[in-house]
Amino acid sequence: MLTFLKNRDLIFRKIKSIDEMEGSPGFKVTYADYVQEVISSPSLEDSSFDGRDKNTFFALVCYNTRQNFDYLISRWETLKGFQHLTIYFINPFTEGENKWIIRPYNHALIADAESFQTGLQSMFSMVEPVREQDLKRTKD
Repeated sequence: MLTFLKNRDLIFRKIKSIDEMEGSPGFKVTYADYVQEVISSPSLEDSSFDGRDKNTFFALVCYNTRQNFDYLISRWETLKGFQHLTIYFINPFTEGENKWIIRPYNHALIADAESFQTGLQSMFSMVEPVREQDLKRTKD
């Protein structure tokens, strides 16, 4: 994730610093005009949205699994209320496309309410889902 953010910033040159967050599986990225928390969690269900300020800049990095996709759909009404939330669904084990990115607030502004789930399903299917055997391989 760090490599991705740094490479993306090669054009914009807005990153001022990247610091680890104590007691959290993530880091803080200080840009020229805001600070973003980037939190890594295999499962979106493990990410706490309760009590989080809806105007803070934060990103979640999770595996591209059916479980995480279903959680996104089931919590859509809550997630689209976070104006600066970015979710990265990744599969680091695939040879093909390895990520898709969603900003629920922005997506809700431009997506047709009747077809948003179909659109999200299309984005999800562009990246191969992470399989159980891939996860077991990383633990061994």
